[in-house]
Amino acid sequence: MSALRIARSLLAGLWRALDGVRKGLHLLFLLVFVIVLAAGVARDQPRVPREAALIVAPQGALVEQLSGDPFDRAIANARGVAVEETLLKDLIDAMRHAAADDRIAALV
Repeated sequence: MSALRIARSLLAGLWRALDGVRKGLHLLFLLVFVIVLAAGVARDQPRVPREAALIVAPQGALVEQLSGDPFDRAIANARGVAVEETLLKDLIDAMRHAAADDRIAALV
């Protein structure tokens, strides 16, 4: 009977060790995934020198509301065929932010 208990405790210990390795590998995979995702999402902030000028160059038509369905626009954007429209609100927001920024000296 004691040999059976020893074998059972050995197998139980082996099982716990394998389960710990599995959990560690899952955690490592999740950590790598989060780092890769964060690196892909993070954008480099442009450096704005003193006395800079904000150049406003809207692409396409200037509109108050984007045309079409948001899903269709997302699909078109994913395919690289984005609709050439610029929201008036985005343009006004950029100008307001530039007016509040001490580094921006002019608007072109």
